[in-house]
Amino acid sequence: IETQKGSEALSGYFTLDFGDPHQGARQVWFAETAERFERKMEEFSTVQDVSVLRQHYPTNSSGGWGGVAVEDGTVGGFAWQVRFVRNPGSYGGAPFPPGPGGQV
Repeated sequence: IETQKGSEALSGYFTLDFGDPHQGARQVWFAETAERFERKMEEFSTVQDVSVLRQHYPTNSSGGWGGVAVEDGTVGGFAWQVRFVRNPGSYGGAPFPPGPGGQV
């Protein structure tokens, strides 16, 4: 017996493209581990070293996480924090503009 209808499950892919002339765009599964996401990004010739963190959004205990029932339409999912530690870029082999790296 279903006492409360659940929400639609998260699903799908998104696309990354960092202008790599050899690799092209990459598909990323919505539930990719942070480690696998990091490896996929570092396979681009235009990205050398990144640090990736995946978190439940908005928190571990809200947005449908933690087995807590939520109202239909409640926002929830994953948040990705990507820090570019070293990025050779595609402008003469160096990031442009030069700097310590960015965060997306």
